Amino acid sequence: MMKILALVFVAFAGSYGWAAISSNTKQAVKQAVKPPSSILRSAGAIHGGQAGLGFSLLKVSTKVAKTNKLERVTVAIGNGALQKQEGSPGYFQIENNPQLKRVIINFPQTMNTAFNEQSLQAQFTKSPFVKSSQMLFEAEGQTTSLVLHLKKAVSIRAIPVAGNKNQTAQLMVDLFDDSLLATNSPRAPAKANSKVLKKALPPKKVK
Repeated sequence: MMKILALVFVAFAGSYGWAAISSNTKQAVKQAVKPPSSILRSAGAIHGGQAGLGFSLLKVSTKVAKTNKLERVTVAIGNGALQKQEGSPGYFQIENNPQLKRVIINFPQTMNTAFNEQSLQAQFTKSPFVKSSQMLFEAEGQTTSLVLHLKKAVSIRAIPVAGNKNQTAQLMVDLFDDSLLATNSPRAPAKANSKVLKKALPPKKVK
């Protein structure tokens, strides 16, 4: 059974930097509160995971719902030696910028990857949402960033999953059309919206 972990999210305006964590985001993190869900339907960021001795990215994959209104990006996360990570995934930050049509998934303390930018780009050749993608490395903050340039603005949901003896830790990021939700109100019940998204594309283990 997958263990879904708690998240923190921050909604804020303004443009985002290309790598790691901007000074605006650091300030926003101090004011962050635990949200009723991991769904973000505006500009802002979702944070989660834990600090450690170092992490790696083992695999990236995508899956699109039959409706074409939801796409899941799944990143398998390993330890610093590119081996299976048990327990919580490393700290992550997902920035959503609807104005620039861009989502950035930042992985601090992560400089080792088992795939390259070309492999990342290959995942989005038939994407309904992602126009192009980049993988960036920021040495000072030891951060790996997956940058998704979008065809249109999206809402996002994060699903961090703890690793165990059977599977490594992972981070699932859902990109979805806001019309998919039960109501267009940003204050819609979190459980109702989560149920709709889960039905559209149920989580699947990635070993």
